[in-house]
Amino acid sequence: MVEGPGCKLKGERLARLKGQHVVQTQWGRNRPKDASKGSGVEQEDTTSEKSDHLVGLPLSNVETLGKELFVYFGETCLRVHFGMNGSVQIKGQKNKGFQKTSEPVLTLTLTVDSVSFHDCTVQIRSTSNCHDKYVQFQHLDICSSHFSLSQATRTVSCHGDRMLCDVLLDQTVLPGVGNIIKNEVGILVFSHPHLPQGKTGCVRVPQL
Repeated sequence: MVEGPGCKLKGERLARLKGQHVVQTQWGRNRPKDASKGSGVEQEDTTSEKSDHLVGLPLSNVETLGKELFVYFGETCLRVHFGMNGSVQIKGQKNKGFQKTSEPVLTLTLTVDSVSFHDCTVQIRSTSNCHDKYVQFQHLDICSSHFSLSQATRTVSCHGDRMLCDVLLDQTVLPGVGNIIKNEVGILVFSHPHLPQGKTGCVRVPQL
């Protein structure tokens, strides 16, 4: 699973392309057939016709929230989740461990560079919805410069009856935490993952 740190690094690479305009969009055969079907009201249409609206628009901003990548083009946003082995390729440069046989889910031809997304979920959403979510949870994102220890401590403490492992992996509690981080944290603070969070003690919550 691509956890928060990996997503953050991918976002930093894409941020260097800000200002370039979209020349062409091309979906791969393994793109979601209907990403509008799913849980929650956040799901929006991701048809090829809608992606064509990106043509001519500049890449205006890039934000990451936990395991989510938001790539903004004016009022339209690409929401990317990398799943287990997702990657971003810029031009011909390949990431470590990239599989040559992996067909892009989506390829964006920009003014200078070309960007392709592999082995991930790509959805088209509104910029306002994605940015609002970013603002709402940025203080809980372990990889964000806006991370607030006091706010994260209060949020974790509200889940006293849940197992510690479930609290740590809840992306509405600590966006970006995955199994690797969860396991290392449990060892460092000497807490069993199945222990109810409320029994970890008020001193250990900030340590978590």
